[in-house]
Amino acid sequence: EAGENYILNLKNAPDVAVSLENIAKKDKNAVLYKVGNEVCTLGDLENRIDIITKRIFKDPKEKNKITEEQKTRLAESMLRFSLLKRVAEQKGIVNDPDYKKKVEIRRESLLAREYMKQIGNADVKISEKEIRDEYEKNKDKRYFTMKKVGGKNEKVITPYSEARERIEKNMMMKQQSGAVNSWK
Repeated sequence: EAGENYILNLKNAPDVAVSLENIAKKDKNAVLYKVGNEVCTLGDLENRIDIITKRIFKDPKEKNKITEEQKTRLAESMLRFSLLKRVAEQKGIVNDPDYKKKVEIRRESLLAREYMKQIGNADVKISEKEIRDEYEKNKDKRYFTMKKVGGKNEKVITPYSEARERIEKNMMMKQQSGAVNSWK
């Protein structure tokens, strides 16, 4: 509650203007908020959404599934960041050697994580034969459910068509993990 009140006080500064209702507009130059000299437009928000959705969704059409509510939450998050960044700059926190060291460590860990993702996602291909072989080899051990039949628990093998996607995902994750471990 104290944190929310702190942010509310920052929003009420005379040089802060918030117009998140502009998210519904089509004009990319529509201003969502101003914090001092910093201005965030609908175009800035859409650029941020593009960056996020490219990482999350493989299909560009999925980007269109981002709701107005989700856009508003992201814009509010960006506003909070701008407000807090300004306070950090005003207080000189951004020049503190310990802070700079922590930021550099964070930056390096983010870069390392992104690099490992790239390595882990590199050309992993699982053949239909490999998936089928995994299923045949382990259907009695991994790909079944237990059902009560006549008061007894019986093992019911999951059909290949239902297990196939799960098998492929597991095999891909295993190969990706192996690539990252080899790099490490």
